[in-house]
Amino acid sequence: MQENGKYFLCVHLAFYRSIASYRMQSAGWNAFNRQVI
Repeated sequence: MQENGKYFLCVHLAFYRSIASYRMQSAGWNAFNRQVI
């Protein structure tokens, strides 16, 4: 049970980090496009 919870937490963290990095990347691209145009 504990191993399963650890695995779930690891997957949840990786999923959250990927979404956060994707959001930051898209926000950075939006700011970059605004500066260029």
